[in-house]
Amino acid sequence: MIRLAVAADTSAIGELLQHTIKGAANADVQWIADRIDGPTGLVLIMSVNESIQGFIVGQVVLDEAEIHDVGVEPALQRKGLGSKLISSFEQHASRKGATSCVLEVRASNVAALGAYHKAGYVEIGQRDRYYADGENAVLMRHDLLGAS
Repeated sequence: MIRLAVAADTSAIGELLQHTIKGAANADVQWIADRIDGPTGLVLIMSVNESIQGFIVGQVVLDEAEIHDVGVEPALQRKGLGSKLISSFEQHASRKGATSCVLEVRASNVAALGAYHKAGYVEIGQRDRYYADGENAVLMRHDLLGAS
């Protein structure tokens, strides 16, 4: 089941974020809480029996959504759960008025790049040495108008 996150989910999302996102060893749970409670934030979780198996953190500002982080429990990766979270995020963002969605992803994250391409995202640029370890970020965009 995918649902909007609530404040009580913050710690569990933070823990999963640390295990699934490269470079997120010091996940800021306050940042997650701010996305959950803030007027522009959009945070969804996928859970089974109250256990959070995946999450997506982003925001919607005016007509543009932005995905910040997506994570799925390592044992459940490569089973389409991330794609379901992305699709649900886009549907919620569209209802909030977003007509496009942007994100940045590590250039080495082949699995994520594939999932985003499959979801209709196109590469629009690159940020050189964007991450703390010097890795480049690939910028991607998806037009949500007419998205399924």
